[in-house]
Amino acid sequence: MIAIANYVAKNLHVAEEQNLLETLADLGFIETKKTLQNLYSLDRTPGVKELIPQLIALAGLSPNPDLALIHLERVISAYETGDGSIIPALRKEENLRALIITCATSPALVNIMIRDTEALVLLLQDEGLTGKKDEEEMTYGLRQQVRNALKFTELCSSLRRYRNREILRIGMRDLSGMASLEDTMTELSSLASACLQVAYEYILAMLIEQYGSPRYTDIDGQEKESQFVILGLGKLGGRELNFSSDIDLIYLYSSDKGETSGGPARAGQSPARLSLPQFYTRLAELITRAISEPMEEGLVFRVDLRLRPEGSKGNLSNSLRSAEIYYESWGRPWERAALLKARPVAGNKALGECFLEIVQPFIYRKYLDYTMIEEIREMKEEIDRRAAREELRGKNIKLGAGGIREIEFFIQAIQLINSGKDPAIRESNTLKALVKLRDRKYLQNDEYHALEQAYKFLRQVEHKIQIVYSRQTHLLPRNPHEIFRLARRVGYKDSESFLADLENHTQQVKDIYSRLFYGPTQEIEEGFKADISELLRDDLPKEEILARLLDCGFKDPVGAQGRLRLLREGPPFVHFSARANRLLRRVSPIILQELIGAPDPDAALINLEGFLSTIGARTTFLSLLAENPPVVKLLVRLFGGSDYLARLFIHHPELLDSLVRADAAEINKSRLTMAQELEEALQGLKNYEDKLDELRRFKNGETLRLGMAALAGELDRCEESRQITNLAEVCLQKAYDISTQELEKKYGYPFYKTAQDRTRPAQLTIIGLGRLGDREMSYNSDLDIIFIYSHEGEAMSNQGPTISNHELFVKLAQKIITTLSCLTKEGYVFKVDTRLRPSGNAGPLVSSLRAFQLYHEERAQVWERQVLLKSRWVAGDKKLGARVLKLIHSSIYQRPLSIQEIQDVHRLRMRMEDELAQETDTKFNLKLGQGGIIDIQFIVQLLQLGYGYANRQIRERDTGRALKKLYNRGMLPEKDYSALVEAWEFLTEIESKIRIAQDRSLDTLMDDEVQLEALAKRLAYSYPGSPLSGQKLLEKYKHHTDQVRQLYLHYFSQ
Repeated sequence: MIAIANYVAKNLHVAEEQNLLETLADLGFIETKKTLQNLYSLDRTPGVKELIPQLIALAGLSPNPDLALIHLERVISAYETGDGSIIPALRKEENLRALIITCATSPALVNIMIRDTEALVLLLQDEGLTGKKDEEEMTYGLRQQVRNALKFTELCSSLRRYRNREILRIGMRDLSGMASLEDTMTELSSLASACLQVAYEYILAMLIEQYGSPRYTDIDGQEKESQFVILGLGKLGGRELNFSSDIDLIYLYSSDKGETSGGPARAGQSPARLSLPQFYTRLAELITRAISEPMEEGLVFRVDLRLRPEGSKGNLSNSLRSAEIYYESWGRPWERAALLKARPVAGNKALGECFLEIVQPFIYRKYLDYTMIEEIREMKEEIDRRAAREELRGKNIKLGAGGIREIEFFIQAIQLINSGKDPAIRESNTLKALVKLRDRKYLQNDEYHALEQAYKFLRQVEHKIQIVYSRQTHLLPRNPHEIFRLARRVGYKDSESFLADLENHTQQVKDIYSRLFYGPTQEIEEGFKADISELLRDDLPKEEILARLLDCGFKDPVGAQGRLRLLREGPPFVHFSARANRLLRRVSPIILQELIGAPDPDAALINLEGFLSTIGARTTFLSLLAENPPVVKLLVRLFGGSDYLARLFIHHPELLDSLVRADAAEINKSRLTMAQELEEALQGLKNYEDKLDELRRFKNGETLRLGMAALAGELDRCEESRQITNLAEVCLQKAYDISTQELEKKYGYPFYKTAQDRTRPAQLTIIGLGRLGDREMSYNSDLDIIFIYSHEGEAMSNQGPTISNHELFVKLAQKIITTLSCLTKEGYVFKVDTRLRPSGNAGPLVSSLRAFQLYHEERAQVWERQVLLKSRWVAGDKKLGARVLKLIHSSIYQRPLSIQEIQDVHRLRMRMEDELAQETDTKFNLKLGQGGIIDIQFIVQLLQLGYGYANRQIRERDTGRALKKLYNRGMLPEKDYSALVEAWEFLTEIESKIRIAQDRSLDTLMDDEVQLEALAKRLAYSYPGSPLSGQKLLEKYKHHTDQVRQLYLHYFSQ
């Protein structure tokens, strides 16, 4: 290229014209005769002759070689007669290259150079192309430019002159590759903010001079200076403006309650005053004019105020309170999406941040909100219809399929659905938002890379379309020559490669967008059998419907037929909107199909009826189901597998959020992880009642998470019990913390005196017993606990009465029990049982360490030694807990059991069986019945109390691990060990499934075909290789319990 260019330059006045024309054509010039005339003209310009070879070569490589030289000749001519020559600066290759590319690309930028003959001189001579500017630098420069403006028109002129020079600088940097896409978008956004800020400052000062300063009266009756803020939305809010963007603005001010202090008084007249609404309307009008009114120098930016409250019908400027009321009462879904990108761009930015804090509950819903999927889908479909009508004019890279708007809508939908729960994904900038969505696992890596690359590509294309004539257009040219030039502007050598990449990017965006917005509907349509949907018809004969329902596994087809009306019409006496009906029709077939496959279809349908009646016509929940077909399966699995979880869910349908996240949630959480999550949930809550509700919400959500994992077979029984126990411990510790804080406010801190008469703090510890102690809790388990405090003494407080430590710790224990067990609108956390404390219900609620020690040394019975075998510190002061456990071990393992004590233990077991088990020929008690769970526990406890005094290795709370240790130490023969372990695992697995299935603490197994078959289905995950039938399940139960009873009698008869 350079060799050919040198040939043309060298032979410009020597070679035959035809040879030169042909050579220029080879270099890419089309209008070769005009080009030759331009070269003759440039060659005659002083100082340019030596640059001719470079000019020809660079022009030939540019998007439009002919236009490059035409505009270059105009620019050089203008500057030769203007404020200074640019020729010396063009000897730097990067300057010459930037100028030629600009001349080849943008008549709009060339016009700026020619109108303002200082602009290019300053830009090239001061090396203004090499560095970028931030908002602060631009604001300072613009303030310097307008400081001598005496009139509003002079302000407007200064703003436009500065804007044009900055647009020239930013445009040349962008076209020449000196700036990245992100740099260009940020600088354009900073320029808009700077212009708005300086216009605001100038016009505010002008209005204050006329009317005085704006003042308002706050709620305390104090007069304060009112403030004003300009919020940027859309691309300005996201710091991603393009070269011909509108700027979307909202004007806000502090309060309506006030007026200006008054301007200079004229003779015989009062000072001119305006009410605050009048003042700020005038301020907003003038700022808008200063920025957007066309003048000789053009305009600064087009301003769009239609996103303000009430749109084009609303007030130009709104007070903070009126805006808050508007969004709370009448805000529409699309306004939530618009406010995602809102940020203060000028004026008092603290006021803007205050507003954004106020509207957070409107933008970011507390629960997952899938209604936005349909809202955005409908908005996009309307855009698609408009784009289709305009398609003859060219492909729209912003609004068309796979375009910029689909990327933006995709991001906004995920943010609006999830960011109420997950603030980490709140981000107004598109590229940064994509990173956050990837990091938080809302996007797969391949989706992230596809969307990031497509967005950058499409925005570059958008820039290169708009920068030509500074017009707001997003249409690809239809002319092949124009497509070629666009491809060259974007950096391609030919049109074909450019169009192939464009098609590839838009197709990937379209695919990802469709998966979110249309994938669930396709999944539902593809996921159910056509004949199942016929059960929802209301025109089939009743006998046919009943027969089909019976064939589908419903035991009560008449009741099922009545309840299926819910899936067709919704709950009775509830008015369904057209949208709600549409959503219900979408999800009903897949719900029915999942009902048929449930372990107990009748129970699942009954629970579904309760759920649909609870949510009524709220489209939020129906939208979530419609957009998440896998959640429908989870929901029906829950309704058909667990009355306990179903009731929890029906009373708290907002837990649907937890269900949506159940597949992605961490299944096995440590106690520390749970504690951290609970701490985050309670953060910022001051009120005791609010803390109670949040504690219950946390417990409910975690219970649902664990239950769903167990129903899906993802959590074995042992880990399930440990997880429930972790949850109980975390809630108990937090209840201790909350209660301690509440009592300290009134009674202060408990202290005691040492033997040396020093004051030290007294402590309380909580010891867990029973299932809490051995970490074998189930969903309906109570918390068996005892409270022990360290020392007698008195509480010390600056206010309130002085009470003894015992009184204070009694109040603290009562407060902990209330915190966990009292019923609020969110339910309760755990029920607490303190009857295992010394002397049971007849004894004090709390015991001092000394009193506890004396009781177990002098009065404790053998069953209390049994109870304490499972003792474990669970909350409160850990060091005191260790002291209590040491005391307990020295008490229970002080000696082996006597024959009389063994007989006492056996009599207690027989009483439990006779009085509590209530077994019959067809009714069995898994826990208390003959050969049940208690038989195994008593065998283990008998051996531990008999041998534990001399064998520390068998001191184990967990029954399963205790059996293993007794076997390892030779205290259980292998045959007995195997029989007991198999029975223990089988019985506790059945107990777990029965307890999660039923909404109460029950250990009953009935010899009933229907119940046994349903239970066998629930046990399918435990026996994946050979699932049990109901009859086989009962036979297996009888086999294990017969073996256990024989072993029990054997060990207690020795």
